[in-house]
Amino acid sequence: MKKLILSYLDRYDSICIFRHTNPDGDALGSQFGLKQWIIDNFPNKKVYALGLETGNYECYKQMDEANDEIVASSLAIAVDCANLARVDDQRITSCKEILKIDHHPNEDQYGNDNIVDTSSAACCQLLVELLKDIDNTVISKLCAVNFYRGILTDSLSFKTSSTSSKTLEIAAYLANKDIDIPAINRELFDVSIDEYHLRTLTRTKLNIIDKFGYVLFTLEDLAANNLTGSQARNTVQEINGIKELEVVAIFNQRRASDNSIIYDGSLRSKTVTINDVAVKYHGGGHKNACGVNHMTSDEFKQILLDLQAKSTNM
Repeated sequence: MKKLILSYLDRYDSICIFRHTNPDGDALGSQFGLKQWIIDNFPNKKVYALGLETGNYECYKQMDEANDEIVASSLAIAVDCANLARVDDQRITSCKEILKIDHHPNEDQYGNDNIVDTSSAACCQLLVELLKDIDNTVISKLCAVNFYRGILTDSLSFKTSSTSSKTLEIAAYLANKDIDIPAINRELFDVSIDEYHLRTLTRTKLNIIDKFGYVLFTLEDLAANNLTGSQARNTVQEINGIKELEVVAIFNQRRASDNSIIYDGSLRSKTVTINDVAVKYHGGGHKNACGVNHMTSDEFKQILLDLQAKSTNM
């Protein structure tokens, strides 16, 4: 695989790195970690981390900008994005070639080549495995910080069922790059007073049906608390730690272009496979952590039934 990656990089002087919408720490860590690795090892190449949003991570405040001409002449590397439709900049389709590197099920093989390992706890883990053994490679401290952030967030601090000895081995490899592990933990997981109040609101709005728990943030909820849908959904971990619940979800309403109300959601489970449900509702992701979007009111009502059934049919 390392020869495949190098062959793509050898052919292009401009590389655009893409990831999924509503980016999490792994998507952003993969983007910026890979960008830094290319800069460190191929200093004459131009590299752009592209996307329309940066999520709620203070450490990733701004994406790069590239005009249409640059994008059309570039190699696209798509990281942590299983489906072409979920790429957060559809100009990816205008690139010369696409190399997909991911750890989700490879149902949409949209790359000219697809490097996929579903056993990896994070796309950042897979990237480090691919890059660290390339001859004379440099993985700098800044590069390691980005990759470590992605592993830490996607493994939920090494608590997901996909966490393996390989995950810990790669994390230890990055730790040896002199990164400040306590500082990274504070940066990612310490919360402001506003975030603390948001998490309290999430807890008060929890609905429980058997072993399924969910929260719905209405348009009125978001407006009253000055929240984006992404900010609301990112509190899903507040309810994922309830031991009596097997499946949890946080949904938010938003206005579609035709002014109708549609629904987005973040889904989590402890051991139950739920990404098959997500695929039914215009989404996808890991088997225990995934997202849905653009759901109608009827679809929202139905996904509640589907997730309740998943939580009880273990």
